[in-house]
Amino acid sequence: MCPKKKMNKSCPTRREIHVKELVRANDILEQPLDISTNQKCSNDLSLMDLAGMTDLALRRIINMAKELIFFKGLSSKDQISILKGLSLTVSSSSFLSSF
Repeated sequence: MCPKKKMNKSCPTRREIHVKELVRANDILEQPLDISTNQKCSNDLSLMDLAGMTDLALRRIINMAKELIFFKGLSSKDQISILKGLSLTVSSSSFLSSF
């Protein structure tokens, strides 16, 4: 970051830095799913397929979180609490979307 006295257009703001960080971390979520799940029709998914996709989604979210500076700055307890909440949301969303 640039010193406050020398702020100019070439010096990114804190907000711009955070946006770039989120975009970079979001690239993890843009990666293709496992080929075996892509080949199946949504009506043919078994409970194991759904569990596998949920597992993949959770791993992607964890990897994305590891890329975020403010997440790294949290205590381990806070990081675990956030990831537990996200895992519950992802799991329930996956199962509800199958019905």
